[in-house]
Amino acid sequence: MGKRKTQRVPETLNARIFGLDQAGKPFSAKVETLDISFSGARLAGVNQFQTPGETIGLEFNGRKARFLVVWVGRKGSKAEGQVGIRNVDPKSTVWTMTTPAATVDNYQAPHIISTSKTPEILNYLEYRRERRFLRRVPIKAGARIVSTARRDPGWGICTDINRSGCYVETAWPLAPESRLDISLRLNGREIFARGTVRSSKPNWGMGIEFTDISEDDKSYLTDLAEGRINRLGPKPPGN
Repeated sequence: MGKRKTQRVPETLNARIFGLDQAGKPFSAKVETLDISFSGARLAGVNQFQTPGETIGLEFNGRKARFLVVWVGRKGSKAEGQVGIRNVDPKSTVWTMTTPAATVDNYQAPHIISTSKTPEILNYLEYRRERRFLRRVPIKAGARIVSTARRDPGWGICTDINRSGCYVETAWPLAPESRLDISLRLNGREIFARGTVRSSKPNWGMGIEFTDISEDDKSYLTDLAEGRINRLGPKPPGN
């Protein structure tokens, strides 16, 4: 038997992924599962990532969850366009499934270090020390949004952010290409930016690209993404 914590089941399901890509651009894309488990899935039709290690949102049948991209199919290989994802919260799942008792799991725990041993996929274990892309932080922060075309403010929850943009979950997202002003409160600090909506889903949320943000706020978000600032708040005195 293998050593995967939960067995994979071949299953073709239509889902949606959303968030910020590795260039900091908001995206929302339809994808298809190739197989699923209680803790993750293998997806096809994903072209937003060249390397693993990012956190994305996934929606299936009105349910949503956060997943870590743990491997990415190499360009030019049979696995190109595929990614493996693992649930950030292992106690929950978006799938409705019953694992067959007869399923044999032949998975072996990954010990991948050399890229020469993985001709088709780039694994998070081999790449996590080599990352150079713009990192993104999953957070929960209140967001106040004012459209430049309509001055009455709207509210939402910012769930992902980096120095180039963020994703805001809201029941009243603006249309793509809408321009707006956004303010966020992170660790007691107010972040202000002007931005443009790059992706939007009614009654769900929108991806926002920052077009004007101060150098101080941009530096703060960079430190946040790199772990130099605790996103859950400052450490108590003496720690």
